[in-house]
Amino acid sequence: MFELWFHLCPIKININQLTFLNAFNVASCDTMVWLLTVWLAVMLGFWKCAFTLILYVSIANAWRFFATMPGARPKRADEYICTQIPLPRFKYNPGYVTAFIPIVNSSVHHIIISACDKWMEGVEASRPGPCDGQCRTHILYAWAHNGAPLILPEGTAFEIGRTTPIKSLSMEVHYSQREENPDYATVELTYTPQPQPNRAGIILLYNAEATIPPHAQHFPTNISCRLHTEVPVYVFGIRTHAHDLNRGVYGYYFRTRDDRYHLMAK
Repeated sequence: MFELWFHLCPIKININQLTFLNAFNVASCDTMVWLLTVWLAVMLGFWKCAFTLILYVSIANAWRFFATMPGARPKRADEYICTQIPLPRFKYNPGYVTAFIPIVNSSVHHIIISACDKWMEGVEASRPGPCDGQCRTHILYAWAHNGAPLILPEGTAFEIGRTTPIKSLSMEVHYSQREENPDYATVELTYTPQPQPNRAGIILLYNAEATIPPHAQHFPTNISCRLHTEVPVYVFGIRTHAHDLNRGVYGYYFRTRDDRYHLMAK
């Protein structure tokens, strides 16, 4: 019953109906559930209001919220559009994000959810626009076309909220084609109010300086990073990403005890 009721949130409707979302903010589920509660009270009779109220409280405590692009209109192919996402429900108490689930259409090439260290008042996402000047301190989640949701290991989370370094979110959407209708690309974030023992993080490696010479048949490029940390780091996932000219991306780790590189992913 809990999941059934939650699926009544408009974010779960068909992707072609996502224009309906422009009337909702990141707290849209709570609004929808409240309306459904009132409707149920009328349909069932007010003598059953107590039951309905209990049901509403249970649903309202569903620990999810949505980062939604508020009606972007990409005017050309390969356009990047950003919006800033406030976190009003975490104004007084932090939340611990444990999963990211993308809800997109075929025109979306990739989505990046980044942290911002500035608190944003209100409940509405900012007007979609250029990504220059966006408050982005580090990446929390990156999704590319045909990618899977990110479910963090048990006991692992990103801590977010006004009292944490992650005070709001930035959402970047790369559109592969022009859109006639406004787009509401969405990432569903699952969280818990309970502190988790492990903190999640992303290490992003890329080479923005490489230039392929004309007529080159092969052009390898490398990037590496040495971690300096006093706590152990456990790698639980890796994803590669490239565009048209790429033929392979390989990820290795260097193990000091045998002085060798070991393949992690390709």
